[in-house]
Amino acid sequence: RSGRTAEAWDSFGAACSGGTIFQPTDWGEARRATGWTPHRLAVADPAGRPQAAALVGLKRRGPVVAAYCQRGPVWEDPASLRRLLDLIRAFARDAGAAFVKVNPDLADGDPTVDVFLAAGYRAVPGEAYAHRGTYQVDLTAGEESIAAAMEGRTRRAIARARREGVQVEFGSDRRILSRFEALATATSG
Repeated sequence: RSGRTAEAWDSFGAACSGGTIFQPTDWGEARRATGWTPHRLAVADPAGRPQAAALVGLKRRGPVVAAYCQRGPVWEDPASLRRLLDLIRAFARDAGAAFVKVNPDLADGDPTVDVFLAAGYRAVPGEAYAHRGTYQVDLTAGEESIAAAMEGRTRRAIARARREGVQVEFGSDRRILSRFEALATATSG
């Protein structure tokens, strides 16, 4: 895991149209703090240039090993995606995973869904993801400008949280991330 490898990985993911904040190296390291072991899987052309990539996490939950590719993989074309999906499945099987979950950011009706189905993956009925897209926010614009661009219900939810005493913590302490994951897990079901 050299800096160059991580940098190349992150550059490729950022260049893909389906790239999200959940595929870069730093996200994998953040997930490591919560018990996941990140693994970078990729397929490349004959010259070694990446064509498709997936940050896949492994986590043991009791006797079961889970494999999860959060908001991924990312790819350039259907053929490289198909090769990567085969690689992900083989990796998960070799790791002893009971299942592998991928949830790429695809719009309803996207023809790429057929590539997943042809590779043996299946949609899980009723399985919904908390959001349908990723948004970029210019944090240099200032709090008032950012709030003005939000939906009214979002501004009202923030105001209500402030009234109810919700506090925001900043820092790089891994305990903060662990506490957040525990809270997210407790409130997600």
